[in-house]
Amino acid sequence: MFRRIAALTRVVVVAAVPVLLLSACEGTPAGLDHQEVSVDLEQTVLQAWSQLPAEEGVDLQLRSALPADGEGGWGLQWSSLLTGGGEEARAAGNAGAGLLVAEGRLMMAEAAVEAFGTSWAAGQVSGVAAVLAAVEQAAGPTGLRGEQAALVGQARTAVAAASASAGVGEALAASLGASEALRMLAPETAAAEAILWAKGLLERAEAAASGIPAFEDALITSARHLASAIEAFDAGEWREAMKQARSSAAISRRVLGAVTMEERPGNVEEAAQRALQVATELYVEAEAAVGPGGTEAQLRLLGEARRLLDEAQDRFTAGDFPQALRLAVRSASLSRRLLHAGHVPGDTHAGAERAIRVATELFATVQEKLGTGGTAAQQEALGQAARLLDAAEAALEEGEPGKAIRRAVEAATICRRILISLR
Repeated sequence: MFRRIAALTRVVVVAAVPVLLLSACEGTPAGLDHQEVSVDLEQTVLQAWSQLPAEEGVDLQLRSALPADGEGGWGLQWSSLLTGGGEEARAAGNAGAGLLVAEGRLMMAEAAVEAFGTSWAAGQVSGVAAVLAAVEQAAGPTGLRGEQAALVGQARTAVAAASASAGVGEALAASLGASEALRMLAPETAAAEAILWAKGLLERAEAAASGIPAFEDALITSARHLASAIEAFDAGEWREAMKQARSSAAISRRVLGAVTMEERPGNVEEAAQRALQVATELYVEAEAAVGPGGTEAQLRLLGEARRLLDEAQDRFTAGDFPQALRLAVRSASLSRRLLHAGHVPGDTHAGAERAIRVATELFATVQEKLGTGGTAAQQEALGQAARLLDAAEAALEEGEPGKAIRRAVEAATICRRILISLR
């Protein structure tokens, strides 16, 4: 079985990605043989297969290149927890699962840029765009219908998002989404690769979690999905094979992320602390961006981000670092979603006022907890936060709202660090 799959994938450089399952074909134009269109596009995609980066492939490349307890390594573990949990939630029908998957992909892309460099990432982005152009040219003037049209449309949207991205990491993440769709134009090969990478991830997860009872059920479930993927592949059911392989890979990735955190409690504390700081910065920026005039959906997301951030702080104070980490990352995901949606604070007076208000509230909380006590370092940090708040207000009065927002974010981050030190 695996020999047959390996034969199908012998020309591939990187691994396959999870695939969005789309509706079945709805028909083709009169006089056009649908199979001919499929074969033409499949050959076009296969000829450029090495230019289509795969999410699992990048994941495994990172696991080989990065130390698990390094900065980039922690980004990979966070992405594993988010992507794995998101894929499982998606399989269970959770409407919000896509956000976790997207955030996990972004975190992994940013870790890849840090590990492999911006030139490598730019090459991946341009390669995907080139494959899309070749596919659209191969489709010809007759156009596409049904599933093929949906897949190419999805790829086109993602490539456009990559082109409009502010950062290389965001562009790479969007391109991975485009690659995901383009690969499904060659479903048998995509399914074969998905099975091979699911097998590789399961083997890694089994080795990492060996002897840890808490992960036994997850490993068994992952193996069961892999077996179902192989069975579907043998039956020629490529999309079902993809679905099962993706479920297996998601569970294995979540286990790999969780094992790393459980086995390195000191690093979990450090990671949770960093996550709280990042989540605080993102929340302050999101609060400044949305403000009281936001839509009901934006205000709901903002409120949930604040709730998760406060709960993460409470869990950190209680010494539950893994849970604090997960909650902080979820809070950061919601704040980043608001910012990525185009609601950037910018240099607005109202945005600066909101950022200063949030930072001032956090400062008051710290001041109340410290009172006249606290260490010399904590009091010094509080004084620095006060000076930054004064600078933020001065900048606002001088007509520099952008500078005011930056100073308010810095003050809020320092206050969060003090709260962390009070646990």
